[in-house]
Amino acid sequence: MPRVYQRAPIDVRFWAKVDRGLPDECWPWIGAKTPRGYGVLWGNEDGNALRAHRLSYQLNVGVITDGLFVCHRCDNPPCVNPAHLYLGTHDDNMADKIARGRCASGERSGGAKFTDEQVREVRLIHARGGITRSALAKRFGISPSQMTNILNNRQRRSA
Repeated sequence: MPRVYQRAPIDVRFWAKVDRGLPDECWPWIGAKTPRGYGVLWGNEDGNALRAHRLSYQLNVGVITDGLFVCHRCDNPPCVNPAHLYLGTHDDNMADKIARGRCASGERSGGAKFTDEQVREVRLIHARGGITRSALAKRFGISPSQMTNILNNRQRRSA
């Protein structure tokens, strides 16, 4: 009869891949990681991968309510120290990303068509009047809807 492999309990497998330090330090995940650096533990009961920071929260703090994210206070994706983790909404996570400067904006954004100076120029021309948004869009080589977004501060809020 073939041998059946019995996996170690999930908590044992989890802690075997944590470089546990002092309570206030980051505890880096030393197992497999995603391309963005988040720890992954493979092979739970349904065959899916588990994010290590989420598993840390569940093992050490409690249930993760549906729709909530496990966010890092330390801004360190491989960290699984439960003292560095907190629950938040998608909006909380995005606000944290912006507050910590991890979100490219303005001309630093990969999709930027205008420099910040060009955005200021467009807004100044429009504020003076005498030209429609469509004409202004054509003059700068963008769509009228993009021009509307720029003029209504839905794009380039900082410019």
